[in-house]
Amino acid sequence: MATPSKGINKKRSADGGITQTPMKIYIDNDLVEYLNAQPNKTRYINTLIRNDLQLHSWQQEVREAKEAPPQPKRRPGRPRKNPDEQAEQ
Repeated sequence: MATPSKGINKKRSADGGITQTPMKIYIDNDLVEYLNAQPNKTRYINTLIRNDLQLHSWQQEVREAKEAPPQPKRRPGRPRKNPDEQAEQ
């Protein structure tokens, strides 16, 4: 579970907007050693979350494509003539 911490240090962008929020998270004991081995824990966690978001975004696009109504199929036969060509004849 992640909750915003009560820290007053927040990274700000050049225009003064806040770009990061400190959070307190709970890590399972079997993952602590691996996370502590990462040179930059914040970057590692942010990268994991961004990759997960991209994966879910891609999966959502696939789901929406499958749910889209099928395009009507043309009957086989003569190719359609361009309306401009028909006007000339």
